[in-house]
Amino acid sequence: MIEAAADGRYEFELRRWPREIDKPITEGIPGEVKDWYTGGRAMDRRTARIKVGDAEQTREIPEGAKSVTFTLAVKAGVTHMQTWLTGDGGLELGAYYVYARSVGLSPEAGPASPPCGSYIPSGGEFGTSSFRNSSQGTHRTPPTIRRSDP
Repeated sequence: MIEAAADGRYEFELRRWPREIDKPITEGIPGEVKDWYTGGRAMDRRTARIKVGDAEQTREIPEGAKSVTFTLAVKAGVTHMQTWLTGDGGLELGAYYVYARSVGLSPEAGPASPPCGSYIPSGGEFGTSSFRNSSQGTHRTPPTIRRSDP
């Protein structure tokens, strides 16, 4: 669940790696194999998709892209957000990192809404939300984010 402070247009940046890692979505990173974590191996991802409230958009992931950005009209209040990064063969996983920011407040915001478990202030970025995947239900948000009640 997420909560938008005001009606408006919000930009959502979907990433596999956080901004500070600065790696393309398809590229791997070194890391120790531990439990379910496989060391950040390279993965083929072709499309990115986001659904916020009733609004949904899909885009191709350009070669070498570090993120894919969507702009959606969002109504103030609590809503659901889900993301997908899809590869050949239809294998889907959620975007591990989603950055969102308000890009224009408007009374004509439309029927969409903002990202999972976070509060988006009416002015500026809400920070990073990291989602392992929606079926596992685990995520983290920075301390500056106010979570909405489930």
